Amino acid sequence: KGSWDPADGRVVISEETFDIKDVGKLNFTFDISGYTSDFLKELQAINQSGGSGDPANAQKMMGVMQKLSFNSMTLWFDDASLTGRLLDFAAKQSGQTKEAIAMQVKAAAPMAVMQLQDATFAGAVSNAVNAYMDNPKSLTIKATPAQPVEIGTLIASGAGNPAAVIKQL
Repeated sequence: KGSWDPADGRVVISEETFDIKDVGKLNFTFDISGYTSDFLKELQAINQSGGSGDPANAQKMMGVMQKLSFNSMTLWFDDASLTGRLLDFAAKQSGQTKEAIAMQVKAAAPMAVMQLQDATFAGAVSNAVNAYMDNPKSLTIKATPAQPVEIGTLIASGAGNPAAVIKQL
C-alpha cells in the first residue's frame, strides 16, 4: 500500500508485507520526498548518457540525489518460528546448544555496532538483540529523523563517516 504525489514528489509506502507461513512476516514502510517527474527525467538523462559509471555522470547523479529527502523508514519482523529453527540449525552444525548460539549472537551484536563509535546506539542495539534472542517474537528497526534528510547527504556521510548517519536518522 502506498501513494505518490508527482507534484511534490512525496512517496509513502505505508505497507509492504511479506508473510511466509511458518517463517514470519516482514513489513517495510518508508517515506521520501522529492521524487518528482522532473527528478525522474534527470535520472533518465543520466542513464541515457552512460549511467553513473562515468565520473562526470556520477557527480551529476549525486547532484540529482540531493533533490530526494529521507523522511522515515520502519522495518519489522514478526517471527513465526524462523529464529528458533536457525538457532537449532547453527547449534547442530557447530555441536553446541541452541542457548550457546543465542548467547554468541547477543555478544556479537554490540561488538559489531561499536565500530560506529556511538555508545548510545550500541546500547540500544544490544538491548534489542538481547530481548529478541530471549523471546523471538518481533523486532523493529526505525529511522525517523526530526527533519527530512537529503539522500545525497546520507550517501556522503555513509561514505566518509558511517556513524554520522546514525545521528542524522
